[in-house]
Amino acid sequence: MKKLYKVEVEERSSNKRYECLLLLKNKEEIYALLSNLNIIVININVDNFYFNRKKFNTDQMISLVDNLYLLVNSGLTLFEAMEFLVFNEQVDKFIRGVISKGYFLVKKGLDYKTAFDFPEIDSYFRYTINISKTTLILRKNLSNLKNYYNNMKLSKSTAEKSLIYPLLILSSILVLLFLLNFWVIPQFSSLLGYDINLNLSTYMLISLLIFFFLGLITFWIGKENDIIWTKIPFLKFLYKNYILHEFTRNVNLLLKSGLTIYNALEIVLSNTNSQYISSTFLTAYLDIEKGKDLTEVFSKIKDVKEFSLTISVSKRKGNYKEVFDFLENYYYSSFKTASDKIMKMIEPVLIIFLSVIILSLAFEIYSNVYLGGIKFEMGGTF
Repeated sequence: MKKLYKVEVEERSSNKRYECLLLLKNKEEIYALLSNLNIIVININVDNFYFNRKKFNTDQMISLVDNLYLLVNSGLTLFEAMEFLVFNEQVDKFIRGVISKGYFLVKKGLDYKTAFDFPEIDSYFRYTINISKTTLILRKNLSNLKNYYNNMKLSKSTAEKSLIYPLLILSSILVLLFLLNFWVIPQFSSLLGYDINLNLSTYMLISLLIFFFLGLITFWIGKENDIIWTKIPFLKFLYKNYILHEFTRNVNLLLKSGLTIYNALEIVLSNTNSQYISSTFLTAYLDIEKGKDLTEVFSKIKDVKEFSLTISVSKRKGNYKEVFDFLENYYYSSFKTASDKIMKMIEPVLIIFLSVIILSLAFEIYSNVYLGGIKFEMGGTF
């Protein structure tokens, strides 16, 4: 666990006292960080606890970049912008706890590469800041980062909507069938005095449970090797467009920041968790390393024909940045279209499925209660 410390310090030269937040593992790291800064530590309190693996989420990255962009464009240096964030109580505490470490490192004379080299900060933010050597480039790259994280949030939101809605409906159906079979109908049976058997709904419940658990197993296996997700009908087109949008978005950001396509591919491939992306583009990266022509390299990738087509067009124009701008937008548009189609297809399927459940329940209750009751009365008469 990491601790968010609230530290009260005093500057020896001016006797000025102030509080700051520092995200560290123990108090010894506080004294090590503030050493050689002519600062006295007055008081240390623990404000919060965080897991070691916790990182800035997308909203926190948007907040960080938006603030830095606004401050740098208003004429402040990057160090002054960091100082503003460190002592601004309106800024998220977790952000302040991380940025404060970088602020004191810069104050000690270290470079910004070291100051932002913390696992809590998104790696693409760190790469982009590291290559921002002038104020003009920094402003441009912060603007690129704003678009990057806003697009990331938009694509995640679209993905969540396309997956959460059907999962909620499926879970609701499972809960409904479970309650009917194991609570409502048994209560009804005890009230009437004889058993009511719901064979069809029981089979449907078992089938849905099997389907649900198979889906969970596929999901967990796919987290280790997402190539599996690209083989599943209906899901493969959606997932391919999502992961290719993410890939082209990352490459596009690095290209706009000034890196070559070779260096951009190297960074993206070394940071991706997608086996599909690695297996698809690793050969292209190695061919570029050998000095082969880009059009020839991407024409070998059969699974993503859009690359070979757009790269061949860009070769005549001589601007590869526009290619990845186009591909990023293209794959997001394709992903959004696929998501909308699945949503439109799922809704009538779920309505039909619910109708079947209701009709089957009505028929089984009718046959068990009404017809069973008639037989019971006839048997009693004789």
